[in-house]
Amino acid sequence: MRPARTCGPHLLRYGFRNSSQVLPAIFGDSELIRVANAKTVEDMVYMAVAYRWEAFTSGKVMYPKGGIRALPEAIAASIRARGGQIHVSTEASGVRQVASGFEVDCADGRTFAAAKVVMAAAMPWAAFALFGEDRRFDALRAAIGGRKAFPACFMSFLSLDPSFDPGGANYISDWADEGPLPSIWASGKAARGLGPATAPLACIVAGTGGEKEAPIAMTVMAALGYDYGRRWGMADAGLTSAGGAWRGAPAGYRASGDYLRIKMETQAIILDRLESRFGRGFREAIRFQAAATPISFARYTNSPGGSYMGFSIQAGEYGRFLPQRSPIPGLVFAGQWVFPGFGVGGAAASGYFAAKTLLADEGGDLDGLLRSLEA
Repeated sequence: MRPARTCGPHLLRYGFRNSSQVLPAIFGDSELIRVANAKTVEDMVYMAVAYRWEAFTSGKVMYPKGGIRALPEAIAASIRARGGQIHVSTEASGVRQVASGFEVDCADGRTFAAAKVVMAAAMPWAAFALFGEDRRFDALRAAIGGRKAFPACFMSFLSLDPSFDPGGANYISDWADEGPLPSIWASGKAARGLGPATAPLACIVAGTGGEKEAPIAMTVMAALGYDYGRRWGMADAGLTSAGGAWRGAPAGYRASGDYLRIKMETQAIILDRLESRFGRGFREAIRFQAAATPISFARYTNSPGGSYMGFSIQAGEYGRFLPQRSPIPGLVFAGQWVFPGFGVGGAAASGYFAAKTLLADEGGDLDGLLRSLEA
């Protein structure tokens, strides 16, 4: 399928409808529909999915050379070159407004002062947890509470021996159900009834194999959300409290024996499914493996429910982006939860708009500054 040819003419007609509704109207082949749907695991407006297909099949490397880590490293180098300081691996535990601006407390006991702050943490978590007692955030919390987030999923990160041959594939989808559309898009009990043996799988293969020195990296996404396995072995996970769905990982989950058991059992079933696709020898080729549940994502990113792509962009949701500004002057947000939205490109662009906002408050012109640097 060549997305630039098959999808382009349909964007104006179908762009803001959910892809699960559009694809059956365009393609008559149920297997083709399933493979196209597998690119995202969750439902999106057709416009966003069509773009992702084109980017994925163009043959271009869409991520920066050196991996995604190259972006923060480039920013850090730029800050240091201008006399700034970078404190890496320092987790912020609190932000306070003071007369001079802000004080940021760190988990290691240090405190830093700043006139202004750009916060890249998930905005819903900041509004409900970090600033949970600040009444100035009430309107923002109300706006967030009326929105949907992208669903979470279970992920497996694998490194395979360079000698393993994935058959030249860079993307593999696996649907255990028989219908033409993935059952994760069903509503109610049908969606919650998915398990590791039946959930749609999307497997991204980085590298084509046969390169003697380079291991083959694989990322496997399984459509198992926050509620799977009795909320991954947790009795409640804090979702019933006011705003609980937006507060991040539940306390004590890592000490739960049920959590670890469900996590490992899920990983094993998914690897068995992949071996049935790749053939014998797949498991023996694994040199490294790590699993992440939706609660893992909630813990490491503070994204509500383990969502990995910000607010939902289903029909009726797309474009409802929140601005970078917070209710506190001098504090702005960046990341995929604010304009212009999800993905590497969206999150990077949000940082630009956050900087532009802060400079504009002081009479600065970021666009003009960038033009002068290019001259």
